[in-house]
Amino acid sequence: MNTHFEKYIIAKIFAIFFFILLASCAGTTTKTDTENSPYAFPMVQATSAKILLSNPNDISYACPDSLQKLCGAYGTIQNRYITRIPDEELTMMFINGIAKELGEVPIKDIHPAPFVCAPHTQKLCDAYNTIQNRGSKRIPDAKLTEMFIQGVVKEISASDPYSRYIPLGGVDPHFSRYSGVGLATDKNENFPSDLIVRRAIEGAPASRAGIKRGDKITRINGISVANKTQKESTALIRGKAGTSVKLIIKQGCSEKPRTISLRREDIRDTTSGKIKLIDGRYAYVQVSDFMGNPAERVRSSLAQATAGHSDISGLIIDLRDNPGGSVMQSVKFVSLFVEKGDALYEKNQDGKYIAWQIPQGSKDIIPGKHIVVLINGDSASASELFSGAMKDFGRATIVGTTTYGKGVMQTTLFLKDKSQLILTIAYTFTPNKTAIHKVGISPDVYVKEGTNESCTGDEQLAAAIKILQEGGLKK
Repeated sequence: MNTHFEKYIIAKIFAIFFFILLASCAGTTTKTDTENSPYAFPMVQATSAKILLSNPNDISYACPDSLQKLCGAYGTIQNRYITRIPDEELTMMFINGIAKELGEVPIKDIHPAPFVCAPHTQKLCDAYNTIQNRGSKRIPDAKLTEMFIQGVVKEISASDPYSRYIPLGGVDPHFSRYSGVGLATDKNENFPSDLIVRRAIEGAPASRAGIKRGDKITRINGISVANKTQKESTALIRGKAGTSVKLIIKQGCSEKPRTISLRREDIRDTTSGKIKLIDGRYAYVQVSDFMGNPAERVRSSLAQATAGHSDISGLIIDLRDNPGGSVMQSVKFVSLFVEKGDALYEKNQDGKYIAWQIPQGSKDIIPGKHIVVLINGDSASASELFSGAMKDFGRATIVGTTTYGKGVMQTTLFLKDKSQLILTIAYTFTPNKTAIHKVGISPDVYVKEGTNESCTGDEQLAAAIKILQEGGLKK
């Protein structure tokens, strides 16, 4: 009898024996609110002393206790990733990934393991066992499992930079706080080029020192940024709170450089979502991301700012450089201005469109008033979903340049030891089912972002104000 067939039969019997225990030990996969769908998914993790099943109705992922986390990661990727990866291909991604983690050539001579895994994962289990027993130096099970998972995620991230793995106790770099001076910058990678200030966070060291949007940074601690990348330049500015950084800056119309010394601080943006009045007639709000609850902040701030100002003529929502955040928060933000309908669609690996509806009972907080949304090439993800919805519903005029084009959604799934596997699970679309990924949202009114806006003025904001002065864009 075929050896693998014997193993499969044993695995079936073994799994059925423990199936009776699932009612008492099953629990749904935990999800966070980071680019996360509000709908229930069929992925269920059930644990016993011996096996881990990715789905209580599917025993195909049965694994020995020491490999539960590894098999759980395999099942999670196969069931939840944006496109379904065939078993053989996914197994080879795990194997190629671990080879790179170990700094070796891909494993070719894989020996059958002395334990049974289901057919889907048997080759993965064999590879694991082969590595563990290849020499006298044994890698601890937990560490080897981590290396397998880190390796396969790196394989995935070669074409999908948004999927990532966060070990237990680790911090997701996408949403970690940092110490610096409070600058959002941009850089032309056609060297040589200066570092351009796109935003100075109000109240942070850079803003207090008078640094403004459009200023050019030429040197950081004596180091020229001319041939540095954006990432390298940013790393020079950031540092431990309490330490100092010296910037050489060209400001305004003057090409004469100015030296500014700043003391780094822990940066917390407390002004995002805060309404300001322009000329006492136009409400302006800058939303830096879609984390937390920006909709509630804007709702509350607008009520306070417009108290006693019944002649408010319109609203400008500045989403320039907004990297996104929670899809649900984007829907809530749309519901501040659109009362019913589908705010967006997602399409998962099954190819089905799932609508995210505007909550029932939503009321426009500024009815009858025109809205302008400012966007640029660094407006991404949830900020693109909001801009696309406002454009499709005809509720706002979109001004600026085409957005980044991140039209995919991630969800955070916890593995057996509570480490996090953050996977891309769906494409996102506007209410008209217009694709966003690698396309972006195009503006109704194209206004190029200047390279020295503190001299020439903020052309995009000026265009937004003019549209409101003229009573909205005439179509």
